[in-house]
Amino acid sequence: MMVWVLEGLKAGVSVVIIALNGVAFIPREAATWLIPLQNFLTRKIEQKRGRI
Repeated sequence: MMVWVLEGLKAGVSVVIIALNGVAFIPREAATWLIPLQNFLTRKIEQKRGRI
């Protein structure tokens, strides 16, 4: 269940990154701030699955 929550958060962050990069003004910087969060969520998901 926890993996589903983390995957949902990761998917949400991914959507926000894509959306912000799709807009040609200021939000691009905001998208770059979210990439470390996405990487953190990916690591947590892998740990919960026991792959790391």
